[in-house]
Amino acid sequence: MSITDEVIDFILNWTKGHIYYVQFVCNKLYSLDLSEISIDSVKEVCKNILEEQEPYYLNNRNLLSNYQWQLLRAIGKEDSIKMITSKYFIKKHNLNTPSSIQTGIKALLNKELVFFENNEYSVQDIFLSKWLKVN
Repeated sequence: MSITDEVIDFILNWTKGHIYYVQFVCNKLYSLDLSEISIDSVKEVCKNILEEQEPYYLNNRNLLSNYQWQLLRAIGKEDSIKMITSKYFIKKHNLNTPSSIQTGIKALLNKELVFFENNEYSVQDIFLSKWLKVN
């Protein structure tokens, strides 16, 4: 099997370098038994992973309030956000007041769907974050 540096960089960027997600994508690629791994094959695998995970993500949606889901989607679409109560973020994602965001983010942190690191909020599950961007 051969793979170019460009393809490796794509995988590392798409998975944000998290070992679990890198291994997950690479395992799926390895199971295809290709002689050469292309960007197109990686993109197809990534698309398939998100489709496979969709029922799980939709189930998560049912476990959250509408506002918590809306806030989770907003964070996922941004990749990460520092100023979670900024007017820009609120307006862009049609969110409520800063106090509603504070309540919602506490719930998402407690449910471990979001984490706070380096003064930024991000969706915990990289695949969920990618899925939220397109859904």
